[in-house]
Amino acid sequence: MKLTISSELICTLQLDANQMIATLYVSHSLIDVDPADHIVKKIVDVSILKNERAGITGALMFTGINFSQYLEGSRREVFELMDVLRKDDRHKIIWFTPPKSIAVRRFEKWSMAYSGPSRYAGRNIDKILDRGSKLSRSIIASEIVEMMVEFVR
Repeated sequence: MKLTISSELICTLQLDANQMIATLYVSHSLIDVDPADHIVKKIVDVSILKNERAGITGALMFTGINFSQYLEGSRREVFELMDVLRKDDRHKIIWFTPPKSIAVRRFEKWSMAYSGPSRYAGRNIDKILDRGSKLSRSIIASEIVEMMVEFVR
């Protein structure tokens, strides 16, 4: 039996793969506290270049304990990056939001917005996560992303 794929189906698959999406995850750092700032800076430097090539934009916050990262780009590229991030042994993903379709990027000028470790962000992310059982993930995600937007202004 020969399988044939119509050009219409191929176009649909390509459109879906190129659809612009965004997602946010929060993870627990498994990096030793002492060299963490140095290691995270290296991660950011490498990620900026990779994200530029992949057309991914977004922001990263590191609290010393947790990472929070917002990613936006084509479905294909974001899914591929999330797969890499899930396998990264420097952190353990606590939760992530389901990818959602977006029309406009929030961090279009930033392949990886990052301002260094932040106690302020840490306190606020901890508060948001502590309230997490009472709030929906979309509300938590919105609060974290708004904090990220404020950091890059």
